[in-house]
Amino acid sequence: VGTTTYGKPVYVFPSDNTEYSITGTTTRTVLKTLTIPGTAMGTSGVLRINTQWDISLAGNGFTPFVKFGAVDIGSISLSADRTLMHEFYIANRGSTTSQIINSSNMATAYTGLSTHGLKTTVNTAINQTLSFDITLGSTTATGKLERVTIELLQP
Repeated sequence: VGTTTYGKPVYVFPSDNTEYSITGTTTRTVLKTLTIPGTAMGTSGVLRINTQWDISLAGNGFTPFVKFGAVDIGSISLSADRTLMHEFYIANRGSTTSQIINSSNMATAYTGLSTHGLKTTVNTAINQTLSFDITLGSTTATGKLERVTIELLQP
């Protein structure tokens, strides 16, 4: 099956189905990072980020985070065992230092993402780190980042 791009290239970062897991700490912990190369997004590129989290024994809560550069672009506090899939869009707004960030599921919106999105000023002309972190509510909880897929959409 081929991909039709209509002149708009799509770059898919290598998909990562490696399970990143943490147990025994209530400190915010980085599970995975990925470098987004400087200038890759241009002035109007979009990153589409899809994550899948799995949390067990989280009766005291847990919070997965996604961070772009130095900015927390979203977190969500939950208090029951669950699997959570979430998709984010980070779009440059005609500049390498102006973005709007939205989530595909505003019903369970991440903190910081309103129905109007989050506006940031991350400099995408230089390398930026995309980070996937978690804070567990108890030392008996287990948090897993099951999958990350990242696509760069060019206008």
